[in-house]
Amino acid sequence: MNLTRPAIILLLLHTALILLTCLAWTDSASFALRTDLLPPPELCRLPCWQGLRPSATGYTQALELVHHHPWVNLVRSNRYDGLAGWIEIDWSDDRPAWLLQSDGDGLRIDQNLVERISLRTALTAADLWLAFGPPNWTRQYSSPPTQYLVHGWQKLGLTATTEMECQVSLDTFWHTPVNLTWVMFLPQTGNARARQPVELLNCADPTS
Repeated sequence: MNLTRPAIILLLLHTALILLTCLAWTDSASFALRTDLLPPPELCRLPCWQGLRPSATGYTQALELVHHHPWVNLVRSNRYDGLAGWIEIDWSDDRPAWLLQSDGDGLRIDQNLVERISLRTALTAADLWLAFGPPNWTRQYSSPPTQYLVHGWQKLGLTATTEMECQVSLDTFWHTPVNLTWVMFLPQTGNARARQPVELLNCADPTS
């Protein structure tokens, strides 16, 4: 079938409109996610989440921040020797949909400072790649039949860990929820051979 020039132009315009609609939706969703995960630069230097900075925010200040946060329902805390411990968080119904309730969520305390922030989420690697771009590195740890892929965004002080079975499809990788962790210092590089997700979906060898 031969298309006339006007028909070709209309087809191209229609395709462009579909692409722009998809991009607008993606950009809107990514903007909302960036707003939840990253602070305004003038309010909190990275790495930072909701006013909490690893290796900078003190234990007392952290307790004050989480107690008054609208996403928080209940806070439990403990310190050992007055310097190390944890702050565990139960989330309220006002939390965003991506933030899941988990016994492991909260802040690890060391030297009376927030050492790391850990969250269980419904977000996927795909969500984070769209919001922040590809990670600076990816590391693989495996203990068959399970493998862990840790993706690091250096400037954000952010890692996202995907826990999956060995021998999974690339589609499964993109749709598996991740756990998020903020720390002050991330290693500069990950596994040298872990350049693309497709290379990381086979951990049959226990030494991989």
